[in-house]
Amino acid sequence: LTYLKRAVTLVRCGLVTGACKGRSKGRPTVRDIARTAEVSLATVDRVINGRPGVRPATVARVQAAIDDLG
Repeated sequence: LTYLKRAVTLVRCGLVTGACKGRSKGRPTVRDIARTAEVSLATVDRVINGRPGVRPATVARVQAAIDDLG
C-alpha cells in the first residue's frame, strides 16, 4: 500500500514532467518533499532545520526526496 501511495503521488504531481500543482517556479515545496518522502510537514521541517527527534532512516528518506525533487 505504501508503494502504491508513492506511485500515485508521483503521477499526480507529474514529477516526470517536473510540474506539480502548487509548486513555485519549479522549486519543490515542503509539502512536495513530505509527500514524496511519505512523512509529515513537521518532520521535513525538523530535517531541514537540523532539529533532533528524527530517526536516521527518516532523515535519509527526506534527504533523498529533496535530492530527487531538486
